[in-house]
Amino acid sequence: MKRLALALALVAGVVVVPIAAAQADEPEDPIYLSLGTSLAAGTLADSTGASIPFSDESYTDEIYEDLVPRFGGDLEHVKLGCPGETSATFVTGGICGFGLPQLTYDTGSQLGDALQTLATGRVVLVTIDLGANDVLQAQGDIQACFVSPDPDACLFAIYDQIAQHIAASVAQLRAAAPDVPIVAMNYYNPQLASWLGFGVPGGEPSPELAIGSDLLVQLGNAIIGGYYSALGVPVADVYTFYHSGDFDDRDGDTVPNNVEAICFLTSMCPKDPAAAPNIHANPRGYEMIARAFMTIVKAGKLVG
Repeated sequence: MKRLALALALVAGVVVVPIAAAQADEPEDPIYLSLGTSLAAGTLADSTGASIPFSDESYTDEIYEDLVPRFGGDLEHVKLGCPGETSATFVTGGICGFGLPQLTYDTGSQLGDALQTLATGRVVLVTIDLGANDVLQAQGDIQACFVSPDPDACLFAIYDQIAQHIAASVAQLRAAAPDVPIVAMNYYNPQLASWLGFGVPGGEPSPELAIGSDLLVQLGNAIIGGYYSALGVPVADVYTFYHSGDFDDRDGDTVPNNVEAICFLTSMCPKDPAAAPNIHANPRGYEMIARAFMTIVKAGKLVG
């Protein structure tokens, strides 16, 4: 009996050890890595128009929900988007983790944490939005361009510098993981709401401002998009999904289609007169941005 018991114990040991080893060797879940600004963080407007910096309704959360079934439910979302992030602070840090305790970076910057995450070898997709806050910071310089000797060259120089900064970071991401798909996005135009007077001093409707702002958004999208293309990074065409260039008035109510769309998809046109316009997408708008991204992901069969 002792010999039988010993034999059974040895057999049991032979069985248990390989199972334990197999469990230890199981691969970790793949990662969807989302990077960017307040849009990637899911910033929403409250009832007064003030920003709620983080939510789980961002376009990145929508993309994640769409991707999960493709991985049998095993997918991790590393969500690093930071409200207010510029192409400079993306590299150096200094915004998130400083007054925004919902998100801190182990390495001190969003780019550093992104590179650290890519080094795991588990990332299957990267999405990124950058540039909007750079443009907001450069508003003074942009306005000065209109009274400069060569406004076109002046504007091009500003947007080109922004695009170069973004491209430098994306190049580092690409170098860190050459085979991981990266998808970027262009931008909708929140200033279209000025057609109805939203965001305009005194609340006076300004179709001229809406039209002029659209030209600037197209310029920025074209220049930044060119740098993305040079790096082999496809661009989700959020501008088109938001109908940003569509100044037609199909329903005959004197409000262009793109103005109606920006009011429907963002918080730029609050119904409460006491509330401030807010440039961020609402949940409908975030869903639309996610659709723009997933159009590229599905068409290119980038994951799953």
